[in-house]
Amino acid sequence: MTDDTLPYNFCYGSSIPASGLQNSRIKLAPFDPSRHAEEFFNQSGSQSQIYEYLPFGAFSSTEDFLQKLWYGRIEPNPECMLFAIIDKSWPPKDSSIDEDGVMAGIIGFLDTQPANLSTEIGFVIIHPAFRRAHIASNSVSLLLHFALDLPEDGGLGLRRVGWKAHELNQSSVGVAKRLGFNHEGTMKWAMVLPKDGKQGNGIQARRGDPKPDTVGRNTWLGSVCWDDWIYGGVKEHVDGLTNGT
Repeated sequence: MTDDTLPYNFCYGSSIPASGLQNSRIKLAPFDPSRHAEEFFNQSGSQSQIYEYLPFGAFSSTEDFLQKLWYGRIEPNPECMLFAIIDKSWPPKDSSIDEDGVMAGIIGFLDTQPANLSTEIGFVIIHPAFRRAHIASNSVSLLLHFALDLPEDGGLGLRRVGWKAHELNQSSVGVAKRLGFNHEGTMKWAMVLPKDGKQGNGIQARRGDPKPDTVGRNTWLGSVCWDDWIYGGVKEHVDGLTNGT
C-alpha cells in the first residue's frame, strides 16, 4: 500500500501492508471513511460516556464525527494514522465494512515524528460490546510491533512509542500498564476541556481564569522505548499476553 492509495497521507503510509496489520484474532484496517465511519458512529459515536475523558466527542452524527475528528484532525495531518479494529473472532456482519470480521472500534497513531523516530498510540475507542481483554491487548500489540520492530522484521524501527491518558481514566491507564508502558510522570493542567460532558482534574480554577467555563485535565504519561522492547522484556510480555488470549 502506498500513500497514494491511502485515504490520507500518513508519513509512514507506504510501510503499511495492503491487508492492514493483523494476527489471528484482530485486524487493524486503515480507516476508510466510506466504509467505517457510519458503522463507528452507529456503535459508539453518540454515547457521551465513552468520551468523558477524551478531548473530543461525543458526536451528533456520522457527518459530525467526520468533520470534527476525521477532516478536522486526522486526514490533514501526516503525523496521524487511524485504524478500524476488526474482531476476527466474529463472523462478518457486513462484508462491505470488512470481510474478515466485525468492527469493534478505532485506534491509531498521533504525534508521529520521523525525525525523532517516535510516535504515540491514541484515538483508542472500543465499543462497549467488545470491551474484552483480547481486543485492546491485541490491537496495542500490533501497533507496538509495527512501530518498534526493525524494518527487516516488518516494522518501522522507531525508538519510542508514547501513551497519554486522562489520569482518572483507569481503563486507559490500565491498558497501558498491562501492555508494559512505563509511567514517566503526570502533566498537570495539560489540557483545557469543556465542563459539559467532560471529567476534569477535580481542582477549581483560580478566580479570574480566562476560561472559567472549562475544566483542566491532568495527563498520565507512559512509554515503551526500543530498549524496553528488546532488552526490558516488554516484547516477550506483550507476546505472552496476546498468545494467551
